Amino acid sequence: MQKDAASTRESATACLQEVFSKPEFAGLSKKLYLSTLHQTVPPEYLNNDSNPTKPDIADLYRLHGDVQACRKIVLDGASARHPLILTVIVESYSESDRLYADAVSGKLTWGQFNEARQTLNTKGLARLTEADTRIRGELQGQHQFEVEQRQRAAEAMQQWAYQQQQLYQQQQMIAAASRPVMINCNYSGTTVHCNSF
Repeated sequence: MQKDAASTRESATACLQEVFSKPEFAGLSKKLYLSTLHQTVPPEYLNNDSNPTKPDIADLYRLHGDVQACRKIVLDGASARHPLILTVIVESYSESDRLYADAVSGKLTWGQFNEARQTLNTKGLARLTEADTRIRGELQGQHQFEVEQRQRAAEAMQQWAYQQQQLYQQQQMIAAASRPVMINCNYSGTTVHCNSF
């Protein structure tokens, strides 16, 4: 299981590095801290009190759409590990999409957006560590635990779908140049199937 997690992490990191290095995101990378490493955001990103402009918002939508392929890699890997891991990741994606929606609607400055993303990353890592510890400690009664976690994962997927719909609706109102990509996941027995559209 650890080997699969490391492979998923490597694939997702490579995917994100490819997306973040695209020339069309060069301007955005001066305002939004784009890094695959979980490290502290530099102060110049946190102190930026300007709001995203219309071109920035269009770039944010494109970035969000391009990142969906990387998210799918993580979701596929998580679904093979354990429902609790999948739930934590889906909840983090839902919170991240809420941040994107707030940023593109003008509710957050760049500094606030960067700070909120850093906080979300820190919380997400802590949740994954806690979930891993819990999984190891609850091997007894595993079946009931997994059933509960699948149900929680399904609820988290519904919440995430709602956040993606909100983001999509905002984009439609702004009529940005690119179409966002959404991921829809469902359980089929013990397997999660995710499709992007």
